[in-house]
Amino acid sequence: MNVQIKKSAFVVAGVVMVCLLTYGGITVVFGQAGSLPDRVVWKADGMVMIKVSAGPFMMGGSKNENEKPRHKVTLPTYYMDRTEVTWRQYLTFCKQSGYQVPVNLRFGQTFPPSKLEHPVANVTVMDAEAYCKWAGKRLPTEAEWEKACAGPGGRQYPWGNGWSGSACTNRTNSGDRTTPVGSRPACKSQYGIMDLGGNVWEWTADWYKSYPGGPFTFDFTGKKRVVKGGSYFYSIYLLRCADRYNLPPDDFSGHGGFRCVATPGEGFSEKTGGQ
Repeated sequence: MNVQIKKSAFVVAGVVMVCLLTYGGITVVFGQAGSLPDRVVWKADGMVMIKVSAGPFMMGGSKNENEKPRHKVTLPTYYMDRTEVTWRQYLTFCKQSGYQVPVNLRFGQTFPPSKLEHPVANVTVMDAEAYCKWAGKRLPTEAEWEKACAGPGGRQYPWGNGWSGSACTNRTNSGDRTTPVGSRPACKSQYGIMDLGGNVWEWTADWYKSYPGGPFTFDFTGKKRVVKGGSYFYSIYLLRCADRYNLPPDDFSGHGGFRCVATPGEGFSEKTGGQ
């Protein structure tokens, strides 16, 4: 991928402000010289990644016992993929790395080009982690995923606190199939991250276990991973930011996909088109 960066500076109230114009017309804006951009383009897979700034948020909910108690979690700054990883991106990874394609394509099936911009599905957590490693990223922790969804204001859904059947791809409107990533503009978190509700479940890096101080104790470490966001087959409660669903790590259903995160640090600028 060729990434061209045009850098300009201007002064506001005595502070040097910096703007970067990068690949695909994506504008990367700095608050002041030397600060982290609000978004970057990741070179390995062309994904736009959105900054989630450091700070606390309230994790958990009150509807289901497994999401209690609500508790404060403080996270450092990280970047999250703006959308779920697409079939186009995942199949590019398979071609370039030699990794096996998802199970639904291992017996000579033809993949429809019309679905290349849909979220990849039929991937195990090991498949998702392999993609992340290839791209130089990783799966989000449950806390990182939930903060990106709920935002600093603690929304119930990415778009707000009330259910909206038209805001995301769910069982009331999907026709039992996925839709292209980013095609539901209302399904956007406070950070500008898309599709955190519906379309496909998203793998996280965490094993499924109770929160400290919860109403009952459970621990499925090594047996079940937390997945977030619901899917096109589900609606309302399972699509809440705080909802905690779980799947065995070798699950490869058509409901499951993923997105990646990255933490700023050594080598970060070499992996992005925004610094």
